Amino acid sequence: RDIRTSRGGLNVGLRSSEKIGGTRMTQMSDLRQQTQMSDLPADLVNVVMKFMEPLELLALRGAARYWDKFAKSPDEWALRCSCLWSDKVYIPSSLRADIPSPKTYFGSIRDAQRVVFNSREELCAQHFHFRFKLGAGDFWWGRDPSFLADEGSAPMYRRFLVDGTLTHQPPSSPSPSELAEGASELPASPLNALFAVAPSFDPLEDDEELRALLPHISWAFTKSRNGRRGQFIRLNRWPSYAVSRSAKDWGWVLDSDWVVYRSCCPETVAKGPTWLADAND
Repeated sequence: RDIRTSRGGLNVGLRSSEKIGGTRMTQMSDLRQQTQMSDLPADLVNVVMKFMEPLELLALRGAARYWDKFAKSPDEWALRCSCLWSDKVYIPSSLRADIPSPKTYFGSIRDAQRVVFNSREELCAQHFHFRFKLGAGDFWWGRDPSFLADEGSAPMYRRFLVDGTLTHQPPSSPSPSELAEGASELPASPLNALFAVAPSFDPLEDDEELRALLPHISWAFTKSRNGRRGQFIRLNRWPSYAVSRSAKDWGWVLDSDWVVYRSCCPETVAKGPTWLADAND
């Protein structure tokens, strides 16, 4: 069949030159059969919509009033937002709380390109795992849980606090077995707090000899070249961290010469290849 859209609905006809009973008939031009979208029941239209891509659905809004009524339905966009966000670590709460629409769907895609924290509060709402890079020296990465073979040992956990300090204690720490069982059931939280787990032994906090080597740690935003705060973060007077995003899960990445932070996610908990990128090079 040949289906074409028109501003009033769908033109449905048979391809020309179909052979019926040995006789060729040119049916498109002669019969001019037309079924208007307004003739179709709403339930059928909704079924058709389910097979449409977001950009196709968006294009329908300008085709006709009848199309627009269905194409802007919050139910249609809730389904697409849920599918898009299902494996994402961070979507701003303002988009999560908004009524599902093209604005929330495409707005979240646009926000995933943002590499600047809008406020101290936004940074402090994140949950991070961190590890040393090989460039920091074997004294440090040799004690880093991310490089240990123990499968039950999570990477070191850190969260930035509004007062300029950091904490190594996550809000809650499910056991590795609980984590494995619940990994497929992501929470509604845009930060995916299910993966905010800490190791049973954090060498920088639990090893007294290492703690004696480390000074009090505080953090602050530093200005970028264009003068905007939130694109770089400095801890004490060590090399600054450049802010970027993970293309896969939209999580935050803080990268310096010696250390890398990444939003807690399945990849960091599993100590996967992208988490240990420089170690695998």
